[in-house]
Amino acid sequence: MKGTLQRGCEHMQPRAFDPPVRTSCHANPEGLSSLLDMLDRYCAQNQVDSHAQHDLHLIVEEACFNIISYAYPEGAPGRLSLQVGARYSAGKPLIEITIEDAGIPFNPLALHVTARTTPVEEIAPGGLGVLLIRSLSDQQHYEHDPQRGNVLTIGKFISAPHQH
Repeated sequence: MKGTLQRGCEHMQPRAFDPPVRTSCHANPEGLSSLLDMLDRYCAQNQVDSHAQHDLHLIVEEACFNIISYAYPEGAPGRLSLQVGARYSAGKPLIEITIEDAGIPFNPLALHVTARTTPVEEIAPGGLGVLLIRSLSDQQHYEHDPQRGNVLTIGKFISAPHQH
C-alpha cells in the first residue's frame, strides 16, 4: 500500500513573536541593568534559546557600556534607548536590537577591527567590543539621525520553536 508519510513539523506555521518592546534610561550602569533585564524578559517570553540569549546579552552590554563610557561629556550624562523585537528575515527568525543615544556622533562599525591574531595590547580602544559585536551577530547597521542621534541596529538569527 502506497501512502504519504506526513511529519507533524512540516505543516506547522512559524511562531508569531511578541511586539517589539522599547525603553529609555539614563546612560549609566543602573540604566544598563534595566535595559538588560528588559532584553532578558523579551527573550524568555519569546522562547529564545539560552545560547542566543547569552550572545544578545553580551552584545547589548558591550554596545551600551561603550555609550555610557564615551558618548557623553564627563558630568553630562544623557539618555540611552533600547528596542528589542523579532521578525522573520529570509524565512529565518531574527532578534533585532536597536540602540539609540544622543551623544557624540560615532559609527562603531566604521572602526577598523584588528584581526584576532593581533595581541590584545595592540588593539585600538573599542576594537575588541566591535569585534565581539560583529562575531556574535549576523547583521549590523549604523546611522546618525538628526532627531534620534546615533542609531545602531544589530540582528541575530535564532532558532525559534514552532506553534501548532
